[in-house]
Amino acid sequence: MDLHIGDNIASAALAILSPRFRDSHGDLDDHTDRTYEKEETVSEILLRFPQFHPQLENLRLFDAGIGSGIVMASMMKEMRTRFPLMPYLYAGRELDPGNASEALGKLPEYLARDPEHPEDDQPFVFALTNMTYGSGAPWLAFKNQKTPKKLRWKELALEADTLDGIKEEFRQLQSFLTDHWQVKRGANGNLLPEEPTVLVIFRKSQHNMLKGLIPAEGGIVPGYDRIIASQPYRARAAKESIAQNTMLPLAEALLPGGALTAVHACNESSVLGNNGLPINDPRSVMKIIEGVWPGSNPLPNKGIDIFDAVHELLSENNRARLQLRFEGGRRSRDGLLRDTTLFEYGMKPLPDALVLEAAYKAAVYAAQIEHHDVMAALENGSLLTATRNVLAQGGLRFYNELYQFVRQGPV
Repeated sequence: MDLHIGDNIASAALAILSPRFRDSHGDLDDHTDRTYEKEETVSEILLRFPQFHPQLENLRLFDAGIGSGIVMASMMKEMRTRFPLMPYLYAGRELDPGNASEALGKLPEYLARDPEHPEDDQPFVFALTNMTYGSGAPWLAFKNQKTPKKLRWKELALEADTLDGIKEEFRQLQSFLTDHWQVKRGANGNLLPEEPTVLVIFRKSQHNMLKGLIPAEGGIVPGYDRIIASQPYRARAAKESIAQNTMLPLAEALLPGGALTAVHACNESSVLGNNGLPINDPRSVMKIIEGVWPGSNPLPNKGIDIFDAVHELLSENNRARLQLRFEGGRRSRDGLLRDTTLFEYGMKPLPDALVLEAAYKAAVYAAQIEHHDVMAALENGSLLTATRNVLAQGGLRFYNELYQFVRQGPV
């Protein structure tokens, strides 16, 4: 929908904004289409993609929040380039049925045999679940096996090995997603799966090469060599909640020598720059947020604080077993971050008539501002005014922090 910039933009926006930005497939698409976040995130993650030990027979990867599959597709390309003959499992979690459908649409290209290079026919299995992390998403099984629960399981062993043939077989998945990949609101307002479900896909002709990698119904995945967690939690949530519900279950799913790479939105003013002073970027999205909601601090968490919260939750035995190491920013004496991996991204080129709308929507999406607060700021004009002021500084910039949990042990 094209909106005209002017007095009517606020009332028009009221009709199209969703109650919670990160719960909406459409809002994610808007942010992906109008900013360079995914491109920059993929670039930063690939810089840290480990050089796995050549004696490993296979690899297991988990994508915590597959979204529309942009990071997933990039990782699969990297696997094809670096380890063209190594079998691997790519598992992930995605709650939104629209995102799940879009991600699945990117898979046939990587499952199909390359007719020009048949010798580079990389065997891999893909698994997707809508389970919560705490209930057992990384294991593709309920963590508490003593509590009997129903888990919908579907295995698709593809008969075809050509791109067109695989696409044809994928058509049956749309009705499966419609029937079994729906969501509901929990008691606290969060989205939950109506029916916990696991979908496993591989080529039947590669079954023997994938022995030990194909998840089995009733079984538990032993762990992962690499876990990618790009924006897997609400940034304004308490660090204790993030640790308990998301990062602890992911960390516990690491194999010895494995690494969990996480990315979240960051308030750059909490980070020390090369000059030893807090970063002060007049183009920052946080200047919009501070101009409308002064003192709100919607991005309070730092990677080191989340790591400490995870460490506190671990029992003494699990601390000794996992021996987790943190890689990322450290606290300075005044509580700011230093030596952190902070990367920035901006808006993609847009027609002038769409820039203001795209900018304020991207700002409140990145900062995860609640719906009612956005509505009030649109009605009184403060959000549009603050956005114009920042755009006048030469564009809009967003900042993300990247950090890692590494489990000790041989790679």
